[in-house]
Amino acid sequence: MHLASHARWVDLDGHLLLADDPWTGIGGEDGALRVSGAPGLGVARR
Repeated sequence: MHLASHARWVDLDGHLLLADDPWTGIGGEDGALRVSGAPGLGVARR
C-alpha cells in the first residue's frame, strides 16, 4: 500500500483470495483496503 501511488497498476486484494492466510493486519470492505494502524506495516503472523 505504501508504494501503490507510484505504480501504474497494483493488485492489493490478492490476500483476500487465500483460503488460509497466515497474516493479519490488512483488511477491507466495500472495495476499500485498510491497514490496522499498528506500527510498521501493521501485519502479524497468526
